[in-house]
Amino acid sequence: MPLIINHQEKGWEMNEDNRIAIGKIAKPVGLEGEVKVVPWTDFPERFAKLSRVFVRKKGEPEYELEIVRARGHSRAILLQFAGITTPEAADGLRNAELLISRQEAMPLPEGTYYTFELIGLEVVTEQGERVGRLSDVWSMPAQDVYVVEREGKEILVPALRSIIREVDLSRQRMTVNLPDGLLDIYLA
Repeated sequence: MPLIINHQEKGWEMNEDNRIAIGKIAKPVGLEGEVKVVPWTDFPERFAKLSRVFVRKKGEPEYELEIVRARGHSRAILLQFAGITTPEAADGLRNAELLISRQEAMPLPEGTYYTFELIGLEVVTEQGERVGRLSDVWSMPAQDVYVVEREGKEILVPALRSIIREVDLSRQRMTVNLPDGLLDIYLA
């Protein structure tokens, strides 16, 4: 039985270049061009190990920046980039997303998955009945909830070991053991 843990690397988003968003620049900090980054990852320590990131800002092409310094600051990360040496230059990065290549994603233990790996999986019952396609993951206090789309409706499936029986990324399929009557509630 798989242990379903959905790790975040911006959750579900992977762009066309197989890059994953891991944070967003909030604002400049100090007088030397540092920026405050809100991490979108379960592994904020990764920033200290990175030497470069791709930067994406709405309406602009992606580009690469070299990281000169990274340090933790409360629940955020402070980054200093090569060539960004003033608060004004740092302010130009405000609201930009920071991305890494898929190959740089932190390795996960067996039976755990990044949310972006699960989005789009076909969901079927153990009897082979098609439930729908996984379209979103909601992180809730008790456990995650998988949103499965079927015929224009959303079916909410708790991400519990007793329900999620198998995740097969190579076949792009998730097999579930739904509680009796769950589908009837949503498809009635």
